[in-house]
Parts: sequence; structure tokens; C-alpha cells
Amino acid sequence: MKFRFETLLKVHKNRENLLQKQLGDILAHKQKQQNRQNLLKDARKNEIKQVTRKVKHDKIVMRDHVRRQLMRDVEYQIKHLRQRNAADCDVVAFINKKYAQIRQIMSE
Repeated sequence: MKFRFETLLKVHKNRENLLQKQLGDILAHKQKQQNRQNLLKDARKNEIKQVTRKVKHDKIVMRDHVRRQLMRDVEYQIKHLRQRNAADCDVVAFINKKYAQIRQIMSE
């Protein structure tokens, strides 16, 4: 009887160990999946940050380009206005004053 009881204990202990091992494998697999999900999530966040940064940079570059082109156009028009009205000093002074105001606004 004693022999049989010890055998049953060993069988149950082996079964319990096997279940513990399977549980450990399941938990390890679950942790790997969680790590993979976190890695993908972080990669997505980084990609979004990079795209956002690039869009902001492109927007700044475009705005600067438009500002420079607008300033060139204004300078061109002012130059021609000065040439056409070179004889009238009051008009040239008025044009210079307005040009200074435009430059100040454009520099902001």
C-alpha cells in the first residue's frame, strides 16, 4: 500500500511539474507577444514623429521660400516705381517710407 501511495504522489507531482512548465511556456510566449506589440507600437510612434517633423520642416521651408519670393517681387516693383518717379522727390520719399514698412512687416 505504501508503494502505491508514493507512486501516486510521484505521478501527481510529475503532472503538476508538467503543468507548471506549460504555464511558464505560455507566460513566456505571452511576454514575447507583448514585447513585440510594444516594439511595433514604439516604431509606429517614431514613424509618426519623423513624418510630423518632416512636414513641419517642409512647411517652414515653403513659408521661407514664399516670403523670399514675395520680398523679391516687392523689391522689383519698388525699384521700378522709384525709377518712374525719380523726378518727384516727395513720391520717392513716400515709396521709401512704405518700402521700409513692408520690410518690417515681412521680417516678422
